[in-house]
Amino acid sequence: MVQTTEQAGVVPHPGRVEAERLRHHFLGPEHLLVGLLRDAQEPLETSLETHDRRLRGQLGLRDRGPHPIGLLVEARGLSLDGLLTAVLDELDRDR
Repeated sequence: MVQTTEQAGVVPHPGRVEAERLRHHFLGPEHLLVGLLRDAQEPLETSLETHDRRLRGQLGLRDRGPHPIGLLVEARGLSLDGLLTAVLDELDRDR
């Protein structure tokens, strides 16, 4: 399990999950990136709980349809799967 210091506070959930999946004992921005890319592979309505949906509405963010991260990645001419594979390959290379 990824341990955090008191100063670190709450660990962003997608990053912590990916660090644990990769069996890393640290949390870095690469783990958060992989977590966000994985999350973006599903349409919003499949992954949001009621609280998250309400919060997104209050912030003026969409709660249905394509994930904004997916739209950003695709607008740059990339695919989520391709980008995720490239990041994971790079992490494997660093081992």
